[in-house]
Amino acid sequence: MVILRFSASESLSALAIQFWTWSWPSHVDFELPDGRLLGAVPGQGVSLRKIDGTAGKLGRETRVERYAVHLPLIPAATVIDLAMGQLGRPYDWKAIAGMVLRHDWKNEKEWFCSELVAWAFKQAGHSILRTDHLDRITPRDLLLSTQLHPIPA
Repeated sequence: MVILRFSASESLSALAIQFWTWSWPSHVDFELPDGRLLGAVPGQGVSLRKIDGTAGKLGRETRVERYAVHLPLIPAATVIDLAMGQLGRPYDWKAIAGMVLRHDWKNEKEWFCSELVAWAFKQAGHSILRTDHLDRITPRDLLLSTQLHPIPA
């Protein structure tokens, strides 16, 4: 099982993401078994962080929801290892503008949060979305996946 942690915050960039995607979450991370977060954040790129009530440089979190993705045919570590292999890659600032201007989310040199999550699942052979016709993957797109199972607070 892989745990995804969706969050909203009060920063200007988070509010813009929420507005342009018609969604409450502005960010998504992998929540690792040791309690750290793995994801792409502005100013840090793909990084590991402690859960501290902020989404990196996205500001204080105002809402958090956690979801499990069950992987019957592959180990959860496969998805996490693929995402970990992207540590140090830069944040995909162009993709934020691409929410309006249509950015190709398949650029594997830079990531924003939901691109990284969708890519890792797809590379592991367990796509959580049909991405054939999408130019970008937003936190809202991931949240709509039927493969996400809510984890009670």
